[in-house]
Amino acid sequence: MKQKIFMHLSNGETISFWKCLLLGEVTLRKFSLNMIYMGAIIFGDLGFESDTLQGEKVMKQSLMELAMQEQVRERQEMEKKMQKLIKTMDHFKRAKREEAAPLIEATFQRCLAEEKLRHEHEQQLEVELSRERQKEI
Repeated sequence: MKQKIFMHLSNGETISFWKCLLLGEVTLRKFSLNMIYMGAIIFGDLGFESDTLQGEKVMKQSLMELAMQEQVRERQEMEKKMQKLIKTMDHFKRAKREEAAPLIEATFQRCLAEEKLRHEHEQQLEVELSRERQKEI
């Protein structure tokens, strides 16, 4: 059975713990670790209330299980985010390669043309040099 946990904020407002998580006020990991660190505690002592645990001591084992479950869930969520990020990066890399291919081809063709001109120029110089040597003889 899921328990509803509420937080009392410093401004006197009471909101659900999960809404607090979404708003970025506190992380579940931080909350769970604090609960474990303090051992068996009364929710009311920390400003937390549970409609099923009001005033009761929470067993350290159940808190550790909760923390472990949340760590596993957070790890799974992080792995999903990483997989999505990896997929996105692969798309970007492929797009970059596809975009670069014509540029590489154009550069290669330009280098070939320059090399051809340089080779022709060198050949022309060799021919002229050879003619000058022939005239000297």
